[in-house]
Amino acid sequence: MVDPTILQSDGSGGAAAVVLVIQLAILVAFVAGLAKVFAKAGEPAWGRSSRSTTRT
Repeated sequence: MVDPTILQSDGSGGAAAVVLVIQLAILVAFVAGLAKVFAKAGEPAWGRSSRSTTRT
């Protein structure tokens, strides 16, 4: 983890932005990984299932 005092000091906007971007990238990778796991299991990652029965 990053020392919180570094992110709160004056002039640390760049450091805070870098930490935020890294955290967002990790979150996106985590969600993409979950979607891949669900897809391999034959379940929909999000949205409606392709196996659901729809009346046409």
